[in-house]
Amino acid sequence: MNIDLMHYKYILIAALLNTGFISSNHCKELAVEQVNYLKYDKQVQMAKRAIINNNIKEALFWITKTQTHRNEKHLINLADMLLTHSITIFDQKAAAILYQASQLPSGLAAYKLSYLYKTGIGVKQSSRHSIKWLKKASSLGYAEAQNELDKALKQTSITKSNNRSNHPNNLATKDNNEYRKDDSHDIYKYALSLESDSNQNHGIPNIIKLYERAAIQGHPQASYKLGFMYENGTATPIDLKLAKKWYRIAKKNGHKKAKIALLRISKKQSVIYKIKRWWNAE
Repeated sequence: MNIDLMHYKYILIAALLNTGFISSNHCKELAVEQVNYLKYDKQVQMAKRAIINNNIKEALFWITKTQTHRNEKHLINLADMLLTHSITIFDQKAAAILYQASQLPSGLAAYKLSYLYKTGIGVKQSSRHSIKWLKKASSLGYAEAQNELDKALKQTSITKSNNRSNHPNNLATKDNNEYRKDDSHDIYKYALSLESDSNQNHGIPNIIKLYERAAIQGHPQASYKLGFMYENGTATPIDLKLAKKWYRIAKKNGHKKAKIALLRISKKQSVIYKIKRWWNAE
């Protein structure tokens, strides 16, 4: 926090105390809160600096220091910051921090943790654990969690019903495919929501990772989206080879526009090849 702003807050606290609007005990609480925030902010900045300098060991040291602040908002912000870097050890640390915040308790932390289990970021992917944390978030009054929980339980009910009505030899393959299709769509929607959220820095690598998870699970829009991003340099460097790879997967997944996109990529690669030959000609 800016030092001038901190100084202004202390003056404001003193003024409120003098006018009798707050008690001396309340004044002390506010002052301690501001001091703790200043410590937290300094430790986060040190962690960010270490991450920029690729000093993972030092970054983890400052992250551990920051974890000592038993404040819901501070812990959730720290976890969000770590998730933007799309580094496995930071993803795992973020999951641990969200678990810590959920025990305060925090409905928002529990909700975010359910998404980590749904997408497999920082933890082993598990629909059962995802539902468990949705239930926790819902019980703590986080409204959005209840909507997601209703959808998840409905899907689980459909899967169980199919289990009873189908032959055992076809059971596992069919149910896994049905669940995977719905799960990939949830991951795709989550990635879209992060990408469209201009007020937060969620980290492009983390969003791409989510699109890739959905695409690998057979989601046509996710695979086409990746191809488009790499073809046009949307939040990524232009890479026609990767664009072609994801358009091929999109075509395999049944996207109608993927065939045209592949032809477009081939033309672009042909033009680039001709230009290179001309440039290197003696």
